[in-house]
Amino acid sequence: MKYCYIKKLEKHADVEDYFIVKSKPSWFNNLCPFKNKRKNIIDAYKDLTNKWDLIYKTLKICPGINDLFKNSIVIKFPCDLIIETTKEGKWFFNRPSDLISIQSHDPHQYEFSGPLKDYIVLKFQLPFLFQAPNNNVMFIDPIYFNQQPYKVLPGIINFNKKNPLHLNVIVIFNKEDKIHYIKRNEIMTLLYFNETVKLKEKDIEYKKSKTFFGNWFNENVE
Repeated sequence: MKYCYIKKLEKHADVEDYFIVKSKPSWFNNLCPFKNKRKNIIDAYKDLTNKWDLIYKTLKICPGINDLFKNSIVIKFPCDLIIETTKEGKWFFNRPSDLISIQSHDPHQYEFSGPLKDYIVLKFQLPFLFQAPNNNVMFIDPIYFNQQPYKVLPGIINFNKKNPLHLNVIVIFNKEDKIHYIKRNEIMTLLYFNETVKLKEKDIEYKKSKTFFGNWFNENVE
């Protein structure tokens, strides 16, 4: 069994307020395997008007989606959150506690160019370190669970050297005059692993990088 290790950076941060392992949305759980709410192949066959027609399956038995849920850890919002955006690209946020923090993702990193220049790029900062030794992690948009006013920027983390990272989720908002209200327990993102993992708390150590190039994090951390 492989693990995703996490370490709390704040004593008041309860793991169950942030993480769900192998979760599936309720609408998916309620699906039947075949069209017209048929639960087995014989009933689906009996529905056919022409016995040579195709028997249509639903997403319930789609291997791609089932593998996604099987190999993912779901991250929730630990508290209510209000985010206000403007057409000029400014933003403000408020929340009832310090269970989550937000920073802008410095536009100098993409030199104010490319497709990201048309969005407000923010970073949800959660009070955890995490690592998944010998595994890859991808951040996935939570569209199967709920619609959010942002998109999750895709990215892959290669934990082949057991390096820990701060758990930050980078998202993009449209530049528009709008107030967004996100409720506690809404799904923020999915962490997809190339192999199934079990979530486990562990005293992992983070060390700042000592080089300008290479990985974003120190390659010598064990």
